[in-house]
Amino acid sequence: MSALAASPAAALPDARCNPYRADLAADYLRGTVEAARYVVPERAHVSALSAPLLVRPDAAAPTGSELLLNERVDILETKDGFAWVQSMVDGYVGYVRADALAAGEPPVATHRIAVCRSLVFAGPSVKTAVLGTLGLSLGVTVLEEEGKYARLAGAGWVYRPHLIGAAENMDDLVSVAELFLGVPYLWGGRSGVGLDCSGLAQICLAAIGRTAPRDADMQQAVVGTLIGTGWEKVEAKRGDLLFFPGHVGIAIDATTMIHANQHRMMVTIDPIVDVIGRSGGFNALRRL
Repeated sequence: MSALAASPAAALPDARCNPYRADLAADYLRGTVEAARYVVPERAHVSALSAPLLVRPDAAAPTGSELLLNERVDILETKDGFAWVQSMVDGYVGYVRADALAAGEPPVATHRIAVCRSLVFAGPSVKTAVLGTLGLSLGVTVLEEEGKYARLAGAGWVYRPHLIGAAENMDDLVSVAELFLGVPYLWGGRSGVGLDCSGLAQICLAAIGRTAPRDADMQQAVVGTLIGTGWEKVEAKRGDLLFFPGHVGIAIDATTMIHANQHRMMVTIDPIVDVIGRSGGFNALRRL
């Protein structure tokens, strides 16, 4: 379960990462929030290659985040084809199609994806049908290999050189982020198909072995060490996290940064001062 995060708007835990509603809440929140009923969540995992985590149990509802293959979730309720869940990756709460989940723990990961996105094929050949994609840092289980391809549990075949060992980490946060240059901006996205600013930071941090919450304000509160809150009083170094109102990026050097942004609707490299101007200010610099 996630730690309780104090909501700035009320004396209640942050509903983004604590599963409670007026009618239902996780049993571990008993005594912290009031609900008509409390339940012990049931463990499951994502069986689809990816699935949007929605803010309401409605296919047309806005996306809050994205769940990816084999990620663990706790199910609090299943109703009308949707499951109300909490992600065990970052604690995020939302609604996902029930048919995108499978009961119990996922298979033990043997490898991780080491590229921005890797195509999943129906067979061990580039000439077979493409079933979808898997994104950077995702844990996968190799069942067999044939030639240059590996068959994954719950998926299909991927190009074997796109994999590294499950315990391996990549080295440089900026180099990892640069793999995503040109990837579309997608609100709630967490993969090489599309992602938002905090999704980019979260996935790239995972690739170098660091965990991070889902949203930019959550990341600003806990990731790394706070260096300063005034742009004129700090000097950004490669790999620093830069926070702005509602936004996060990764410093390349003292003057430039890489980020997923709505200004150009993709992952780009931009002058930091330009981002400060568009964002309306600078919040913090945090160093890993």
